[in-house]
Amino acid sequence: MDSTWQDNKLYILLLSREGGSGSFHWVSFLKESNGGYVFHAVDGAPKGHRQWRLERAQSPGVYGAERLVAALEVGDDMHGLRSAIDEATNEVWAKADTSSESFDCRKFLMDCLAEFDQRGIIAIKGSINQVQEEALAVAMLNDPLLKPIGQGRRVYKSRFSK
Repeated sequence: MDSTWQDNKLYILLLSREGGSGSFHWVSFLKESNGGYVFHAVDGAPKGHRQWRLERAQSPGVYGAERLVAALEVGDDMHGLRSAIDEATNEVWAKADTSSESFDCRKFLMDCLAEFDQRGIIAIKGSINQVQEEALAVAMLNDPLLKPIGQGRRVYKSRFSK
């Protein structure tokens, strides 16, 4: 479903990467009146090495707008929940095995969404895997050539969030 950027909503953002078609950086973005708040796992090591870190930051606008391929709303009425999001994110990060070959920004974000759902921060009516598949489908639907959509108004509400 088409939607627009709205304050106090939680979004999954998929950003294009240099890796080409189907290669995305997965980010969570809490839209606030003054821009937003972003958190994601970032691999800061030189190519061929892995050194993951948790990054959280204020964003003056839509984070990564120049590389934005898809935006999927997964949380409604998030007013006053940033500290709960931070707490849950910290817990997921503390348990994450960042040295595992299977760890990446997508896995971290999906683990965070599962934790948010478990804590009642968001409500997922399907599975986390369904949300992941939906985000990928939206990315491909928005632009099969993976050209960024920018900071435009085109976002989607997840069919699997309440």
